[in-house]
Amino acid sequence: LAGFIAPLLRMAWRFRRAHLALLLAAAASASALQQLQLSRRQATVAIAVPLAVSRISIAGASETYELLLRARSQLEPCSSLIIEGSWDRVRTIVKTAPLQNVKNIATKRMGELGEAGEDLVVPREAFVQALQMLDMGVYNNNFVSEQNGQGKRGAGVKIDRETPLLHLREAKEALDEMLAIGA
Repeated sequence: LAGFIAPLLRMAWRFRRAHLALLLAAAASASALQQLQLSRRQATVAIAVPLAVSRISIAGASETYELLLRARSQLEPCSSLIIEGSWDRVRTIVKTAPLQNVKNIATKRMGELGEAGEDLVVPREAFVQALQMLDMGVYNNNFVSEQNGQGKRGAGVKIDRETPLLHLREAKEALDEMLAIGA
């Protein structure tokens, strides 16, 4: 058993999976700790510190995941609001936390997930771009009547619902992808 656990301990420790190393070390015999060249005191510190840190990081990981879920739910009413032409209401949603902070939340989550967090880079950037384009699209629709001139409604520039709906869909897809990573 010790010959099996020691290599797993080394691998878990190398990849900074402290909670996995903790569980393996707890199951390891004294001979496994000797193979790692750890004294009992070093082993105790190596086990106790990651335990405290892993409890904190697990709580933090669920917090960032919950914030991403809340941000995702904020996008739900936007589709009907775009169809209604409630541009200011869509912009208010886009500018409200946690949706406005998704880039920072995703960056924090990347740190929590370690190597797996690197998979969040592309969807995070796709989300940021889609949200900016969504905001710009609904903002531009606020001024269609001014662009056409007073009393000349529909004389050139028209309200565009398709483009904001496209960017809304892209933002939802990017957030869904972020939620799927490390879930």
